Amino acid sequence: MGKATFTCKQFSISQDQCAMKVSTDACVFGAWAAQKIIEIELPSPKILDIGTGTGLLSLMVAQQVANCSITAIEIDAAAAKQANENLQHSPWHKNIQVLHTDIKQYSSPNRFDIIISNPPFYERDLLAATKEKNTAFHDSSLTLSELLKASCNLLNTNGFIFLIVPVSRKNDLVKYCDSLHLLITDCCYIRPAPNKKTSRIVVKCQRDNSPGVSSNNETELIVQGDYAGYSLNAFLLLKEYYLHL
Repeated sequence: MGKATFTCKQFSISQDQCAMKVSTDACVFGAWAAQKIIEIELPSPKILDIGTGTGLLSLMVAQQVANCSITAIEIDAAAAKQANENLQHSPWHKNIQVLHTDIKQYSSPNRFDIIISNPPFYERDLLAATKEKNTAFHDSSLTLSELLKASCNLLNTNGFIFLIVPVSRKNDLVKYCDSLHLLITDCCYIRPAPNKKTSRIVVKCQRDNSPGVSSNNETELIVQGDYAGYSLNAFLLLKEYYLHL
């Protein structure tokens, strides 16, 4: 997936200018989030993609969620330019706008129904060789706490936040959600293979005083399996996107 271009059934991603390349984790998260958003049944959801990178999440959601409008924010100038090019060459270019800005400085007169983010989630890990990679992968530029605070400020009262984080950050995520009165209503543990440990979690959150909030629904997804190299559940998530499925 580190190739210069990643081609899906309905769109292509150029990524040579982006530090964060397309990954299986990101694709699984995008497909999972899109499925959950469909289940919410919002007529014309306003969606915010924080740290869009290549634009992958915005494109995956736009493909599946009818009549949505997406604002995609990216702090890195080169990545924002490339994300905009990827989105402009897609069938949903009228539904998505890319903004080159810092979410910590971003303000909007409108509130969003859905916020999605594949954030820079490594904390106290070894830094990369370039500033761009550190911004994309390490939370020194945007901590998990800062991301959730910014999201709460931009979220509708009955809105939803979708995130992917390493399983090692789950306790931090729960702590920050509690402090902001957010409830994790869905949590999926992702394992790369049957013999591997959980590496990521993808979550859906909403305000804990929202009407109809349910208790935490925990599931597990194993990525590798016998369906063209994927498990059945991963295959069903990804088959609408991947060319070879």
